[in-house]
Amino acid sequence: RDKTLAELKFDKERIKNGINVELGCANGLFLRYLTENGSTKTLGIDVSHSLLKEAKQRLINAQIISSEDENNITEDFFDNKNIQLLCASSLEKISNCSVDNLYMFHLMEHSEKPQLLMEQAAKVLKNDGILILEVPVSGIISSFFQSKWRFLMPDEHLNIPSVRSVKILAKQNGFKVCSLTRFGSGVTSGTAPKIIKNIADKLAKLFKFGDRAAFLLIKK
Repeated sequence: RDKTLAELKFDKERIKNGINVELGCANGLFLRYLTENGSTKTLGIDVSHSLLKEAKQRLINAQIISSEDENNITEDFFDNKNIQLLCASSLEKISNCSVDNLYMFHLMEHSEKPQLLMEQAAKVLKNDGILILEVPVSGIISSFFQSKWRFLMPDEHLNIPSVRSVKILAKQNGFKVCSLTRFGSGVTSGTAPKIIKNIADKLAKLFKFGDRAAFLLIKK
């Protein structure tokens, strides 16, 4: 994640000075990264209560809150140094225009309604708030591997966007695409000699056709 944020030219000072929310936080690895980089106002949201319990064990000063207990999460909610963990499936509990930085790593492909996901992201972010979005994307690699492509997982991945479709979706919801990076050759560890995988990964990065893309989007 640190490398991805650097490639996107994300200013990590924003982490210290802002409200940071990760949707799809799973077991809290990125939440720990946020606190290690100075975040004092941190919220992780995930639909899995068992993963949130793992996150609570991993993180210092973390507490799980129930979506039933919180009707509306405002900026005042974050006036402490605890990491809040919310069991929920969306951003609906968060007040409009209250979040500085929103992170969604490998979440969009699991969403039945990516348009609604982006609408909610735009609502909760402040003006000039930043959305970091990482998602597998269709393109040269998916066409090459076809049914053997690593991200073709019909039971889990309900949609796979292209880079162009993400840009269109972002624009429709009031976001400006400030930067993007692509990586990943589709060659998974163990399926080819390590030297082949390394060369393939470097070529995918160099020529910008990787099957994973990360975007830095600013709400305008």
